[in-house]
Amino acid sequence: MECKLSIIVPVYNVEKYVEKCLKTLVAQEIDNYEVIVVVDGSTDNSISIVRNFADKYPNIIKYFEIENQGLSAARNFGLSKACGEYVGFVDSDDYIDIDMYKKMYEHAKQQKCDVVVCDYFKVTQNGKERVKLQIKDNDSIDSIIIKARPYAWNKLFKRSLFNRYNIKFPQGLIFEDICSIYPLMMVASNIQYVDNCCYNYVYTRSDSIMNNRQRDDNKIFEVLGIFNKYCIENNLIEQYEGLVCEINVRHIFYRLREMHNYNTLMYNMKFICESFKYLNTNFPNWKKNSNYVQRMKKIKKYAVGWKVIILLRRIKKWRRK
Repeated sequence: MECKLSIIVPVYNVEKYVEKCLKTLVAQEIDNYEVIVVVDGSTDNSISIVRNFADKYPNIIKYFEIENQGLSAARNFGLSKACGEYVGFVDSDDYIDIDMYKKMYEHAKQQKCDVVVCDYFKVTQNGKERVKLQIKDNDSIDSIIIKARPYAWNKLFKRSLFNRYNIKFPQGLIFEDICSIYPLMMVASNIQYVDNCCYNYVYTRSDSIMNNRQRDDNKIFEVLGIFNKYCIENNLIEQYEGLVCEINVRHIFYRLREMHNYNTLMYNMKFICESFKYLNTNFPNWKKNSNYVQRMKKIKKYAVGWKVIILLRRIKKWRRK
C-alpha cells in the first residue's frame, strides 16, 4: 500500500548518533509515512538501539538487517522496500528538523515537483552553521542543479524517478552521489527549493567517510565516468552539455583543493597530471566553460614548481654519489 513518504536510513556502527537521528525521524510532523532502517552489518550497539525503536514505533519503522555491503547497497535495498510516493535519505549520524519532510512534501504536492531541495546546517563541535544554497526563483535548471549539490540527504525525490530512469547508487565507490543524484535532478521535470527547513549534517565524526583522509581520491575519475556514460546513453548531453562539463571540472577541482590531505608530494603531482589529462581528453573545451579555470591554472603552476624541486633534489643526491 502506497504511503506519502519513505525515509531510508542506512545504519553502520553509529551507536553514538543513531538514537538522536531516529528520535527526529519518528517525530516528523507528517502522517502516513515510513522510516526504512537498513542495518548494514553493524558490529556495535546500533542494532539493539534500532530494534528498540522498531518495537516502540512499529507503524513507522520498517527494520531490515543485511550483510555489510556499504552505503550504496543499503540505500538501494531500502528503495526496493519503499512504498512512498516520495522518498528521502537520512544518514544515521545526522538528524533533521521535525517539520522538514512535512514542508518538503506539501511543497512537492502543491507545485507538482519531482525533486524538492532544502538548506542544511553543518554541525561541528563549535556549534551549527546554516548553509544556504542561494537558489533563486529565476535560476536556470542548470544553476539549480549546481547549487543544490549532489547530496542525497537534503532532498525529496519522486520515487518513480528511480525505476523510470534506471538510477541506482553505485556500489563499492566513494562520491557515489555524483552518478545518482545529478542524473535524478537532470531527468526531473520540476525542481524547487524550500526555505526555512533544514537537515542537520554532523561533521564531527573522525571515522566518517567524509572525514577519512586516507580515501582513494582517484576514484573520482571512475565515478565521473559512470556519470558521463549515463548522460550519453540517456541523451542528456545535448540538453546539459555545459552542465556535464561543469560538474566534471567542479568535482575534480574539489579533490585538487584538498591536496594537503593527500599522502605525498609525488601523489599530488601524479593526481594533478591525471586531472588535467582527464579533462583535456574528455572535455577539450573545458577551459571555456568552467568557473574554476584560473584556480586550476594556479594548481598546475604549483605542480611545475614541485617537479623542479624534485629534479633539483635528485641532481643533488646524484652528485653526492
